[in-house]
Amino acid sequence: MYTDRQLKIIAVLKSADGWMSGSLLRENIGVSSRTLQMDIKAINEKQSGEPLIQSNNRLGYLLKNEIALEQEQKSYGQENYVHSKQIITLLLFEKEYTSIGTISERLFFSRSSVTSDLSQVKRIISRTPGANLLVSGQYGLKIQASENVKRIMCMKTMQSRQDYHMLFSEEKMEQFAINQKKIQAVLAEIFTRNQFIVSGDAYHDFARYLAVCMMRSRMGFLVTEGEDSSNRPGRLAMELVEEIEKVCGYHFQEMEMQNVEARLKELNMVCKETDIQLDMLQKLEVFIQRVQEETGLKLQVERELLEVLSDHVSRMELRIQNGRNNIGNHTKEMAKRYPLEMHLLRTCLSPVLNTEIPDAEMGYLVLYFASAIERNRRKPDILFISDQSASSIYNVQNKLKGFLGERISEVTVIPEYLFEQRKERYCRNYQLRITSEKELVLKDASFTYLDLFADNEQIMRLGRNVDKLENNYWKETEEKLRKKYGTKDSLYLIEEVADFDDLKKRIGYEYPEQKVSKETIGSSRLSMIDHEQDGRNKIYRIYLKKPFPYGGKQITEVIAAHYGGEGDMIEFFDYVKELLGGQS
Repeated sequence: MYTDRQLKIIAVLKSADGWMSGSLLRENIGVSSRTLQMDIKAINEKQSGEPLIQSNNRLGYLLKNEIALEQEQKSYGQENYVHSKQIITLLLFEKEYTSIGTISERLFFSRSSVTSDLSQVKRIISRTPGANLLVSGQYGLKIQASENVKRIMCMKTMQSRQDYHMLFSEEKMEQFAINQKKIQAVLAEIFTRNQFIVSGDAYHDFARYLAVCMMRSRMGFLVTEGEDSSNRPGRLAMELVEEIEKVCGYHFQEMEMQNVEARLKELNMVCKETDIQLDMLQKLEVFIQRVQEETGLKLQVERELLEVLSDHVSRMELRIQNGRNNIGNHTKEMAKRYPLEMHLLRTCLSPVLNTEIPDAEMGYLVLYFASAIERNRRKPDILFISDQSASSIYNVQNKLKGFLGERISEVTVIPEYLFEQRKERYCRNYQLRITSEKELVLKDASFTYLDLFADNEQIMRLGRNVDKLENNYWKETEEKLRKKYGTKDSLYLIEEVADFDDLKKRIGYEYPEQKVSKETIGSSRLSMIDHEQDGRNKIYRIYLKKPFPYGGKQITEVIAAHYGGEGDMIEFFDYVKELLGGQS
């Protein structure tokens, strides 16, 4: 693990455009020549292969192995996150202020390590509405929140024994684990019996929440106010509570039962026998219409997906209203892989719901929406020429649709004589051409022969042809897009900017704020996407020698994509995805 100063050296070199002189690097870091050399030596000694920083007497220093850097940063970030969760867990079980010295002793961290983790501790706590970190120079640290909010936070932080093994006795840890297992068994049985099927992570989180409730109550941390008196426990909540009380020897108070009912309403469902959320269905239909009006993209969303989405979004709204956001660990990866989906959700769904969708929730929601976008992707049409009987053709059509499914758009069947009459048109419109007529294959090499009694292997080989067509099409499309948007007019090399607004002014970026979405990717990249039907697309690639602050990050690279209605929107954003580092 690197020290803070060593990380700063790496960050400064990463933002440099090539070699940086020793004098300039020393000036940026604020250290002597000897100290700088010692730090760089220590950094390189941590590498198993090629040194991270290359040195040259004439040129200065160069960050060489960025892959190793990314791996180290990831490892450092994970360790840092665990430490932060441990500090939070400790504070949640303290009624008064706790000094940094006490935290250091109980967790076996150095005082400097605790101090350096405080910024991340604050960020994690700020994600839970109703919770604040109080910092006193005289007394130390304290989490200010209601008891129920603290229980929610414990559920989030106590996900593994490494998060709390230094805080509690072995006996308490064992009891907590036993109760959690008993509760999981009860939930599994009762949820299944009632056809109330939640996602796996929701199931584990809910069980851990109930185990936390028991643990805290027995330690004297009592609920003094209910979450919402209107949350009168329903039949399912009562059934759960009665069974858990029986197997765990615990009695839930009235206000605790209200909170149990509230948690049930917020759980992410997989399937459920219940009334369809008609009001939410209407909102989603408004969202789909809004996307089409503003971008021209006609979304094809099946009724089944709409119903699943309506249930998920309804529960998401409850969580947002109650400050119970999911923990999303993959949101930044989603920003790279699904830029179009996240943009449309930010700019078209949020206004319909009249609420801002938190990052943690976005990571879950975008995966539902991605399947809807995928249905709109351009897919190959198959031309099938056959002079055989209708029943034989029907059989082949069904096989093709069954094996290739959503990888193809449609299968058009015509007799050979019709193809001969309109050959030019059919060859122009269909890239994948198959036939049951052997003579046609001999006359035209573009056709693939398919026996009317084709087995699964033959159909699968045809599927590989579909893959080739898609790959070739994307390569051609990518090359066109690269030529169009990879020009010098789209590339900005900027020394420094004061802030985000200053950046927009420098590049002449003037688009309606309500149609702009922004996502930070990693520690130094910013994605900025907008749509406005002005008939032209534009991609800006901006590199800054000196970072500017945005969203708690130091930004040195910006990818800004403007979709103006020119060409296929999905293909345009596939190219943006590649620029952001996602897979196209």
